Amino acid sequence: MAQTPNKLKHGHVDDDALTFAIFTHDGRMVLNDGDTERYSYSYQREGFADGQLVGDKDQWRFVWMTSPDGKYRIVVGQEWEYREDMALAIVAGQLIPWLVALPIMLII
Repeated sequence: MAQTPNKLKHGHVDDDALTFAIFTHDGRMVLNDGDTERYSYSYQREGFADGQLVGDKDQWRFVWMTSPDGKYRIVVGQEWEYREDMALAIVAGQLIPWLVALPIMLII
C-alpha cells in the first residue's frame, strides 16, 4: 500500500473543537464522531442553539437539522472559544498587512 507523504503543517489543530452526531427522530443516536453520549437530544426547532456537551464546561454553538426524508436529526457543534480564536486570526491576517502597507502607500 502506498504511503501518503508527510506534509508541512501550519498552525495549531484542535481535534476536539468540532463534533457531530446523527439521531433517529425518536432520539436514538445512530452515528457520532466517537465521543458517545455527549449530546442531549433536542427535538426543538431547526437551526442554531448555544449550549454545552454533557460533561464539558465549555460553551458550544450547535446547528440542528432534519434530514430531507424526516427520519434523522443531525447536530454539528463547534466550541465557542475555537470560533472566536478563528475569527480573530482571520481579522488579524487581513488587518496587519493593511496597517503596514497603508502608511507606505500614503507617502508615495
